[in-house]
Formats: sequence, structure tokens, C-alpha cells
Amino acid sequence: MSKLFYRSKTDATTVYYHIKNSYILRVLPRKVSQEVLRMVLKVWQSYYSAYREDKAFPSKFKVRPKNLNYQGNAGDRSNGRYVVIYHNQALSQKALKKGLIRLSKTNIYLKNKS
Repeated sequence: MSKLFYRSKTDATTVYYHIKNSYILRVLPRKVSQEVLRMVLKVWQSYYSAYREDKAFPSKFKVRPKNLNYQGNAGDRSNGRYVVIYHNQALSQKALKKGLIRLSKTNIYLKNKS
């Protein structure tokens, strides 16, 4: 994935084209996977922006921007963690009426505070 961002400009369409058949996009609801893609793009673009800025003006930074790491062991990516955004449309409406939050395409239930 990081190889896509070494180009001068990477947009969401290019990244989506490269990962459209990946397991994660098939398991998550479409709206959720699109939000994850947007967040990953934003993080990578800000990293490379800082990296280019550091190359141009090294005195602006105390340390070099570090390459991105996701929580979890580097050798075991299945334990990595990342933020996932579920919008109202990606939640079960039947469960919401009962005071529960059920994540679509899963059997995960959470109690609704409101």
C-alpha cells in the first residue's frame, strides 16, 4: 500500500483501484470501507507533505517525520488496529429502535447511551 504513495500525486480512485479486491473491502460495509480509505489517504498525504517539507526546510523540524505504523506487531498485521467509522446508514435500524447499536455485516452489539 505504501508504494502507491511514493508517486507525486495519489488520489482515492487510484488507491481504490489497487485495493478493490482486498479482503477488508469485501467484509466491511461499503460506506465504512470508503471512510477507512479516506482516513488512510489523509494520513499518508499528511505524512508525505511533512516529509517533503522536511526535505526542503530541515530546520523547521526537530526530528524527521517517521514512516507510518499501525498499532500491533509488524510481523502480525492481523492484530493491528485502526479507526473505523460507522455512519447511521451502516448501522442496523432495527437494533437502534431497541436501544442497541449493531454494526452491519457483524454480530457485534453495543448498548446505545441515548
